[in-house]
Amino acid sequence: MMTKSEYADSKKRQQAFMKALRQYQEKGGRILVDGEEAEESDWERIFEMGEDGGCYMGDYIGASPGCLDEIHFNKVNLWGPSTNKKRK
Repeated sequence: MMTKSEYADSKKRQQAFMKALRQYQEKGGRILVDGEEAEESDWERIFEMGEDGGCYMGDYIGASPGCLDEIHFNKVNLWGPSTNKKRK
């Protein structure tokens, strides 16, 4: 469980990331969530962690060296298929 201080710090980092996404989009960059162009109101879900270990991972797509063309966020399952075996 996070302390209040850790939670506040986490929220500040999320807000800074959201601000950077907003600036990127204002300059013409595309942001896709689950394969679809996403409105700013949908961006917060990229910070969610599912009970099944699922979370969103960013994939940064460049058009040419040093230039960012699109950012794709897709849900991934960190733990893979459910098994009864212990992880090492």
